[in-house]
Amino acid sequence: SLKITTSTGYVEVGSQNASYAHFYTDRNRFYFNRQIIVDTGIIASFNEDLIFRTDQTEERIRIKNDDGHVGIGTTDPIDLLHLYSSSPDIRLQDSDGTSQFSRLAQVGSGLRLQLRNGNDDGHFTIQGYGGGSTTDFVKFNSNGRVGIGTDSISQRLVVEDSIQLRSASANTVLFFQRTDTNANGWIGIPSWNPDALYIFGPTTDSNEAAAAYSQAKWTFSTGGNTALTIKDGSVNIGGDYDQ
Repeated sequence: SLKITTSTGYVEVGSQNASYAHFYTDRNRFYFNRQIIVDTGIIASFNEDLIFRTDQTEERIRIKNDDGHVGIGTTDPIDLLHLYSSSPDIRLQDSDGTSQFSRLAQVGSGLRLQLRNGNDDGHFTIQGYGGGSTTDFVKFNSNGRVGIGTDSISQRLVVEDSIQLRSASANTVLFFQRTDTNANGWIGIPSWNPDALYIFGPTTDSNEAAAAYSQAKWTFSTGGNTALTIKDGSVNIGGDYDQ
């Protein structure tokens, strides 16, 4: 081996076994004043974590030796990729456009997906990719409207085909509300009568209007009083009997 000694330390170069060529020094680190080109493209640790730093001491990325987990901002990554920061986020940006990007951010206990298209809001689509071709499943337009199974989104929510609401014990209902007048209503199967379908519409003055279908009979009521029943083709108005 070749050993070069100066007043501040030494460098020793030479193979110490059949597997490696060795570089040794009594200094804390090596300094290279030019970039380092690795012909094989492989940079590896011996049997320790692989650590990347900036400004000599500021750790930025750590790859764990035992499981290969990658940590950015953390020395102990728990998952395959672990970002740790006071404002952790990931940005995906299209270089063909201007300020066209999406950002996935963890804000406190909540996860946010932020979409941008220039100075406007962006849009978001969930797609299938079977066989290498795309199929739109759910689409969120830049105006906040949602389409399921369709690209024609003219309302806040548009669903192609049918919707199923299921519940094992609670109310299985679709709820409606007017925020300007506080009027509300719902349609569905309530928890207190699992064998009936109800259409319920209390108004702002508590004048309830309801329709219920149970045991082959329709019952219509207002203000809590039965107004009309229909069963087996017979109609009863204002009474509590069938005829």
